[in-house]
Amino acid sequence: SPAPTTAPQPQRQPPQQQPQPQQAVANGGGGGSEDSPSGGAGVVSSTSSGGREATASPPPAASPSPASSPGVWPGRKWADVVSKEKEAAARPAAVSGASSSGDAAAPPTSAAAAAAGAGGSSGSGAPAAAEGLRGGGSLQDFLLLLAQKEEERRGGGSGVASGELELPEALEKYRKHFLTENGVTNTSAAWYNRRGMRNDANNCYVNVVVQSLLPCSALMQLLSNCAQSDLERPFYTGMVRLCKEFHSKKQKTEALNVLRLPQVKEIISAWQALGAQQDAGEFLFYMLNGMHEECKWKVLPPEPSSPSAPPRRRGSSGASGEEGASGGGGCGGSAWDGGGEVEVRSAGCHEDSPINRIFGGLIQSSLRSVSTGADSVSLEPFNHLILDISSASVNSVLSALEAHCREEVVDEGRSQKRLQFESLPKVLILTLKRFSYNKDTGCPQKIKKAISYEERLAFDRSWLVDQTTEPQEYQLTAVICHHGESANGGHYNAAVRYNQDWFMYDDALIRQMESREVMNHMHTAYILLYLCHGKVDMRP
Repeated sequence: SPAPTTAPQPQRQPPQQQPQPQQAVANGGGGGSEDSPSGGAGVVSSTSSGGREATASPPPAASPSPASSPGVWPGRKWADVVSKEKEAAARPAAVSGASSSGDAAAPPTSAAAAAAGAGGSSGSGAPAAAEGLRGGGSLQDFLLLLAQKEEERRGGGSGVASGELELPEALEKYRKHFLTENGVTNTSAAWYNRRGMRNDANNCYVNVVVQSLLPCSALMQLLSNCAQSDLERPFYTGMVRLCKEFHSKKQKTEALNVLRLPQVKEIISAWQALGAQQDAGEFLFYMLNGMHEECKWKVLPPEPSSPSAPPRRRGSSGASGEEGASGGGGCGGSAWDGGGEVEVRSAGCHEDSPINRIFGGLIQSSLRSVSTGADSVSLEPFNHLILDISSASVNSVLSALEAHCREEVVDEGRSQKRLQFESLPKVLILTLKRFSYNKDTGCPQKIKKAISYEERLAFDRSWLVDQTTEPQEYQLTAVICHHGESANGGHYNAAVRYNQDWFMYDDALIRQMESREVMNHMHTAYILLYLCHGKVDMRP
């Protein structure tokens, strides 16, 4: 993969302009050069990008100043979170397991420690549930306890069925909770305040990530049932506090300054301390990986005696997404065989989590030796796909996906490799690889070609391991755009669907837009978020 890029020296931030009226139109253009941190660009691993490696690290640029924006009164679970704020504040610290103030910052080391864990911790979070309730009895504690007891049961220990499990009083409320009993709908109607976000510290990359995640119904329902002062889960706490600002019972029209939220500011500071550039894609996956690390469990192989878990063959993988993204080794089929069994290896220990249930999928990599005809098949988890758009034949998302799954010759012609999807996520994140390393100049460069995309996306059957199931259809929900002539500067804004309407979020400025305008951002589209119908099962 290309070598990491070197960021330029920071430039002075232009002075803030005076607030402009809400009617002002945000055209999405770059507002000058934005500061770049001192570190180099991070290389996204093949595990998270679905089998391809890529470097993508454009720093953003300055943007218009804050202005007020319209709000919509919410009518869902977040109102309960807000109304219980005083109860949590009055509760003794020994009972709540956290600070009595919802605005209190986590200890200075907590986010940094979690950031380190998000980088590659491979342990399971389940044992923490046995040692003590980390969040004073949170939803995450309940899920980890279920995962631990199931692992004990599989190992011949004292584990019992979840319905017979004796729970601490603080967790009893989750036994029949809708999140763990029936799952959550992935495409529920959105009811949140549409608010702009201030850009006082070159944080437009943060703003677009937040605005793009708000329509993700399953994520919002998960966060609305998580503790808002869990000191041992700074990523979850930061996201809960942040999303609460958009789901307040009181209409808030002023632009939100994320740096005024201590929990969020600490996460951003820990992110910047890693030396990462201000790239929206990298920050998005930093947040998702952080939450994954704070509540995860090991994926157990199917029980041999289970009639619902026969040996996996080609065409029985659950690529429609109904089976979720978890899985392990077993017998399956390669991309070239006629349906015979082939040993499937897992790329490392697979882990599951609520975040993985929403954003995670599995991709199957089949490698065939030209000389012997032997197949080697492995499964790799992913939470986003990085699509190479450098080829002249790639001019759309569909052609980029086709190229991603196309058979290729590797190992100096001795082997053939092909990628297929074993399972697909409920929320599909596609990153167009617009930033690459130029070996001739030794500098990063931006690919500014037009890449078309559609409001509805369906995978071709040939891209799936299970080619007998009707591919699920995705609906476009957000488009994060990067404006700028190079990888060393620019500005981010995002077109986000709010139920049937589209809105452009350019920091503090918001304007409604037509769907045809959303499709016209072909030269600047960088990250695409697609949602599919169905339910997300959170239960281990």
